[in-house]
Amino acid sequence: MQAFLDATLKGWKYAFENKAEAIDIVMAAADGLDRTHQELMLDKVQELMTSNLGGSVGLGTLDMASIAAVQERLLGFEALKAPVDLSKAFDESFSKKVPDEFKKL
Repeated sequence: MQAFLDATLKGWKYAFENKAEAIDIVMAAADGLDRTHQELMLDKVQELMTSNLGGSVGLGTLDMASIAAVQERLLGFEALKAPVDLSKAFDESFSKKVPDEFKKL
């Protein structure tokens, strides 16, 4: 799990720092893609991954306060019947061990 998370965040960081090359790789991998659409999607993923703690602490950081707020909304909408023990549902130990060089832009 740790190696997978390290590699994933290292890859996203590389893609964000080398957008043209990342888009070139995607475009070469599949026919019929629209480059402008791929560029917009990469920008949106970066925006999402660097919001909240992703921007200050690093990519892949779990924002447990935000997760708790979402749970409260789901309970309010009755999409969840009962609260989940978030400390058991989410394991932050892996994201905390990702080297900063892989998660800091």
